[in-house]
Parts: sequence; structure tokens; C-alpha cells
Amino acid sequence: MPCPDDNDDLLAGDYFEVNISDPGKVQPDDFIIVPYLGGSDYSGDSVNVSNYRAFKKRFGDCRGVHEIVGGHGTYGIAVRADCFTPEMSEYLERLAVYPIPHDIPNSH
Repeated sequence: MPCPDDNDDLLAGDYFEVNISDPGKVQPDDFIIVPYLGGSDYSGDSVNVSNYRAFKKRFGDCRGVHEIVGGHGTYGIAVRADCFTPEMSEYLERLAVYPIPHDIPNSH
């Protein structure tokens, strides 16, 4: 899998989601598609958009964090496995329990 420059956008479909439930199979150059932070014109909702924007604001400049872009308004976040931090993991665990309120305007 090619290694894009730090923080370049990734095209949806060029990368696949790895199964992080088996950490032994995750390679350092794999990309983790972050849950709760993506969608398109046909999927996701305002909570996903709010979570996406909050994660991007907090971690968007970190090494290995990439936006996913694609047709039909596809958006999301992918993080290179070797750049995924405990802080990111903790942040995502909190989002799973208590998502960012969706009163933020729906534009990403």
C-alpha cells in the first residue's frame, strides 16, 4: 500500500479498513478507518459530521491522520496504524458513548 505524504487526502476505495479487533494482524503501514466519523450523501448523519469535524479539529494536523474523500460527498478519517495514539483511542471511546452534539451546521 502506498504511503501518502503526511496529511494528504485519501480517495475512498483506494484503501481498506483493517480489523482492529485482532491487533496482531494490523501492520504499521495499515490505515485504520475511524468509526463514527464518516459518511456520504447516502450514509452517516449529523452526529457523524459533528464527530468528524471535532476529531479533525483536534487531530487533523497529527502525523498519519488523513481525510477520506470520494464521490457522492464521501468523507471520513483514516489514521496510519503506526501513528494511532492512545489519546486518539480514548477520544474515540468517549465518542462511542457520548457523541458530539449535532447542533453544529451540517457542512464538512
